[in-house]
Amino acid sequence: MSSLRKLQPYSIFKWLWPLVFISNVVGCSGEKTDRWKEQVLLVDGSVVVVQRTAQYVKGGPELAFNLSGGHIAGTSIVIPKQDGKSNFPEWSATIFSDYGFPEVPIVVDFKNASPEIYTAMLEPSRCMRYRRYVLAESSWKEKEIDFSSVSLKTNLLIDVDDSPKVVDVGLKARLNSDSRIQDYYRSVDAASRCIDK
Repeated sequence: MSSLRKLQPYSIFKWLWPLVFISNVVGCSGEKTDRWKEQVLLVDGSVVVVQRTAQYVKGGPELAFNLSGGHIAGTSIVIPKQDGKSNFPEWSATIFSDYGFPEVPIVVDFKNASPEIYTAMLEPSRCMRYRRYVLAESSWKEKEIDFSSVSLKTNLLIDVDDSPKVVDVGLKARLNSDSRIQDYYRSVDAASRCIDK
């Protein structure tokens, strides 16, 4: 049996829930930008505070428009350097699904003192496309994920609608435990990933 587990049609809404729910906050208010600080528990047990941004616009894909009149159009993350005196270059979503939603950042971590960001996105084939971004010469580059060794649990807030100005680790754990969020957003999941032929 293939390690690729495809989503059944009835559960598509659960796969899209983080982005559909986010779209719902725009409503009649139209365009807006949300900014907040978020504690992130790293694999080594340390905690960093990142700055996150989500941008919303009017209109958009039919799914979002029918629910709210608007949708999330972009998301970004700024990660502090270990000296705490400056930041790494901002990461911004550059990949968008056929539904018009940006990729969802789910993990921030460090490897050899350099930050990495993992994202998830639903593909038309109803598998999850995970991407890994690393800093190379002061810019973010996509790099291959070694699914034979990676084991990462989500450490970023998934549903970001109207998030508090400060999200600590405990609050995030409670928000991310919402049963409406599909499990495949909760980790970099090798079993549900897209497999290119």
